[in-house]
Amino acid sequence: MVEALTISLLANAAYDLLKAKVSLSIENFKNILKDTVKADVLEGNEFALAVENIKKLELKGLDKTAIEQQFNNSHIFQNNTIFGDAVAGDKIVNHYGSEKKS
Repeated sequence: MVEALTISLLANAAYDLLKAKVSLSIENFKNILKDTVKADVLEGNEFALAVENIKKLELKGLDKTAIEQQFNNSHIFQNNTIFGDAVAGDKIVNHYGSEKKS
């Protein structure tokens, strides 16, 4: 069954890549997700931005639940799209680097 790109699918793929000790490259994500996500989604800009944001989260050493929690806490996804916020250490920052107020 083909699914839309979701936080859960990205978190699972990131965890699998980290566990296999391979790079978090766009191609590696595509290889893992090609059977579950529509091809046009994997070629889109939002997918490429998602992978870049995953790399920036420095997820090494986190388990899958922690990865998903990082995504949820960072607010980088809204309706499966990315909008400028990211996790910097234990703080959520916007794309200008200033800390967000909760």
